[in-house]
Amino acid sequence: MFYDTFELRPIDMKHQREEENSSESSSDEDSMALFSRRGARTSEKVACVSVPTAMTPTASFPEAEQWSFEALGLSPWIVQGCKSLGMGEPTAVQKACIPAALQGRGIFASAPTGSGKTAAFALPILDFLAKDPYGIFAVVLSPTRELAFQIGDQFMALGTGMRLRCAVVVGGVNHLRQQEELSRDPHVVVATPGRMAAHMRSCQPPRLIKVRVLVLDEADRMLEDSFAEDLVTIFKACPKDRQTMLYSATVTESVRKAAKSSTDLFEYHAGPQAQTPDALDERYLLVAQQVKSVYLAYLIKKLGPELVHGPLAPKAQLGKSHKKKMEDAQLTRAGLVIVFVSSCESCHIIGEMLLELGIKCSILHSALSQDRRLAALGKFRSLTTNVLVATDVASRGLDIPQVDLVINYDVPRAKEDYVHRVGRTARAGRTGVAISLVTQYDIKLVHAIEEETGKKLALLPDVDEENDVLTLLTRVTNATQTARMKISETGMEDALKLRKKRRR
Repeated sequence: MFYDTFELRPIDMKHQREEENSSESSSDEDSMALFSRRGARTSEKVACVSVPTAMTPTASFPEAEQWSFEALGLSPWIVQGCKSLGMGEPTAVQKACIPAALQGRGIFASAPTGSGKTAAFALPILDFLAKDPYGIFAVVLSPTRELAFQIGDQFMALGTGMRLRCAVVVGGVNHLRQQEELSRDPHVVVATPGRMAAHMRSCQPPRLIKVRVLVLDEADRMLEDSFAEDLVTIFKACPKDRQTMLYSATVTESVRKAAKSSTDLFEYHAGPQAQTPDALDERYLLVAQQVKSVYLAYLIKKLGPELVHGPLAPKAQLGKSHKKKMEDAQLTRAGLVIVFVSSCESCHIIGEMLLELGIKCSILHSALSQDRRLAALGKFRSLTTNVLVATDVASRGLDIPQVDLVINYDVPRAKEDYVHRVGRTARAGRTGVAISLVTQYDIKLVHAIEEETGKKLALLPDVDEENDVLTLLTRVTNATQTARMKISETGMEDALKLRKKRRR
């Protein structure tokens, strides 16, 4: 595995930039190191913080302001910017990681979705950059285009006080236009590995020799073999003398291997791995494979258009009775719904089927053009549509606080994907519901998910009138046939087949 050569080491952010210009090309093995620093002290030890619920206060913090952004060591202008954005108090992952990042240490952090991981790496980057702005200072890599655009938006929002230049470099966008933008040396580049590596292999590659910070967001996904070749290309272009941060909601073996060789790594884990949100009610519904789409339409039309919990105690007050309250909670109308489907083809068919049934929905998958993907997300975020039918491109990092229900139309085969999917709801202290449609072929998958998360899925209440469901059978069947015809007529069928052939 290519990550076997990774090395996590710190960086002195006060290091003179002139030394960067004297950096010469190194061996392939050195270039593949994810974390490295010249002259690192071998006596330095790994600092690991394992936090089951909340971070233990650092002794050096003043008691009166121990959880303020000021106490974390950030500049006043950043603190003021956080307040203007409604960020009054740092989250647990921010409290733990920002001081270490400001010290220039390598960061390896895992925390549940919606816990503020983006700001945890963006704020220290902006703090350093404001003191000495130049060139491409930081590169942030993301596994999906949608997440890259979201990270770019957060950088721009947090960096409004310093005229930040941030470039988002992803596939599906004009290559020459991106190349021109990179030639202007933006301060921060947020990119997907494939498109960034393509720019590095072009005749006019962007200069990354002055990069001081490299971030891998959703690191568990980023360190999979599918990204290996592109990551190596990017790592070779970055200086060895840099600070590197890994952030993820789940930790896989590849991420652990990448962190093993650290000499001065700050490691933070918020609670047990594969943890789903505390305020999330996880349900399942047993259905036959042949009528799964009928039950999906029933859930959205009959019980919806969306489903959430009745009133529950605030997150801070949840105690031993939390589980009982979750079991007693009734489903009521509200909010937004995300339906996760396993493949692009099924995603498009299900989305078009729901549209034929009169349900306002957006469709999001990787076979669509980038403009259509952004438009789908935009309509969903603006409440123009209240249902988003998507593949796992929507499961990573997307922050849409209003989502109240996640439906797993297809149970994910990877346990980590389940955690990321259901993490789209019950964010920022809100409650939410996740419903998995379980067929006779999914029982083992559900048991594996329950073992991984340590939670048992409860049977979905109020869906016991089989005759009511079956009354939709004819309408759903006709809508599905119409959806297939529409896909064929619009040329989407050819696009889906072409994508399927390329992936083989």
